[in-house]
Amino acid sequence: NVLVPLELILQFGNEYFDFKLKGGGFAFYNFGTKLNTGNIDRAIAEQVLWEVVNSDFEFDNKIGYGYEFGAEYIQYINNQFGVSVGATYFIGGSDMNLRGSYSGGSVSSGIETVDIQYSDSRIDYTGLEISIGVIFMGR
Repeated sequence: NVLVPLELILQFGNEYFDFKLKGGGFAFYNFGTKLNTGNIDRAIAEQVLWEVVNSDFEFDNKIGYGYEFGAEYIQYINNQFGVSVGATYFIGGSDMNLRGSYSGGSVSSGIETVDIQYSDSRIDYTGLEISIGVIFMGR
């Protein structure tokens, strides 16, 4: 996954610490994305009340976008390094166009195959990122 943010930062601080409030937008692209078909299979089986499901889906991998906001605190230990703690909340997604088929059934109903097309499906890129780091600098 590659994520590129475009942020506005409001920064307060002095030589001992920095506090940053951040907000803006982001774009992302996933490389080598795989569906977790085991989870999808279990969800479908629960929805259609089958004992077993095996799915075969394809989807479109598209550039996604959204907005984000967060804060970061940096405590400078000395002129060479500091410690950073931050959190950013992302709200975004991208169109997915999930399509394919699933097969399965139960002992009483036999085996069936169902073709599906979820053209309005999306990848949800919403969540909290917490970061802790060390900053090395040459002051």
